[in-house]
This record gives sequence, C-alpha cells and structure tokens, in this order.
Amino acid sequence: MSTSLWSDRPRGVQHDGVADMQCCKDIDANEEQYRQMSVTAQTASLRAQRAAMKNDARRIRRDVRAAFVIEPLLRSSDIVVTVAEYRVTLAGYVATDLQRCLATSVAERVPGVAAVDNRIWVVP
Repeated sequence: MSTSLWSDRPRGVQHDGVADMQCCKDIDANEEQYRQMSVTAQTASLRAQRAAMKNDARRIRRDVRAAFVIEPLLRSSDIVVTVAEYRVTLAGYVATDLQRCLATSVAERVPGVAAVDNRIWVVP
C-alpha cells in the first residue's frame, strides 16, 4: 500500500465501510494538476528572466555605445559592442593603445556590466 501527499491514510483502506479508492483517484488527479501548474509557473518564470536579461543586454549595449560617443578619444572609433549575460565584448579597430584601454575602462563603468572582453585591435 502506498500513501499520498494529501492523505495520511494508506490508499485503498476501508474507511467507515466504504473503499477509499475514489478519494485516492481524486488526490492523484490533484497532485498531477499541481505538478503541471508548477511546471507552467517555472516555465513562465524562466521566460520572464530571459526577457529581462534581453532587455538588460539592450540597455547595456546602448549605454556603452553612448558612453563611447561622449568620450572624445573614442567618438570616431570603429568599435562593435555585443552583450551576453551582462558580459560586454568589444571588437573592432582603434588607432592607439590608449584608445583600446580607454574603451575597456569606459565599458566597465556602465551600470550592469559584469565583465569586459576587449578584442579591439590597434591599427596605427
């Protein structure tokens, strides 16, 4: 005999002269419905987290690019900004090593940036 999460009586036991099988079937149906609701809630939560991360990535990318425009030494640089899981990747070309280091420093100061991967090439 097995027991249910919802009942402290063993399944199939006589209770007041009547078999408890229908009650067990109802409990099993409720447990399955609860499991399905739990999976649905988890899926919705994951979707919401992914959407929030996607929006954060867009905002971070926009903010890093705006910070490059504000910085006079980076204004005319050819730097591509990508964001994945709060990690910024910088790629492209600059004229000096100072610009390369400055790009990393500027990107690191943007709120929400966890790390910066600098793949910028210096081409004099």
